[in-house]
Amino acid sequence: MSSSEDEEEPVLALQPGDHTPYGRVQCRLGRGTFATVWMVRTDGGGYAAVKVGAQCAEEEEELADEVRESPYVVAVRERTTMERDGVQHDITLSDLMGDSSYRLLRAFPNGIPTPVVRRMARDLLCGLRDMHAAGVVHADVKPENVLLMERPKLTEKD
Repeated sequence: MSSSEDEEEPVLALQPGDHTPYGRVQCRLGRGTFATVWMVRTDGGGYAAVKVGAQCAEEEEELADEVRESPYVVAVRERTTMERDGVQHDITLSDLMGDSSYRLLRAFPNGIPTPVVRRMARDLLCGLRDMHAAGVVHADVKPENVLLMERPKLTEKD
């Protein structure tokens, strides 16, 4: 194996205020081995999630197409590249979900209320069911990768 095959593709380091092809970076939502996900404020004034540095962005987009109709799976809307310091970085645009379940866990140090956990578990299982039905296997299910459509609204009984 050559040394170039051993080297990992560098992940683009962004900071709040940096501009991407889809909008201005607000904050980091999460980071994995091959990519970092950022919240951006789009040029149209809305918010979106931008995944930067994914080595398999094209394959990820194709897999997302297989489950595009599922309301439980994040859809990849667009894919492009961005160059910085002579390196091309893959960028995918997705709808911005409310938050990750990891951040929600941190917001409830004494535990997330049971009714909220039940709703989250049901929706997660529905998403995995839809992915598996389409022949897609998510190999990295963890709280950081479980995105919420919106922050759960707690009632007095929760």
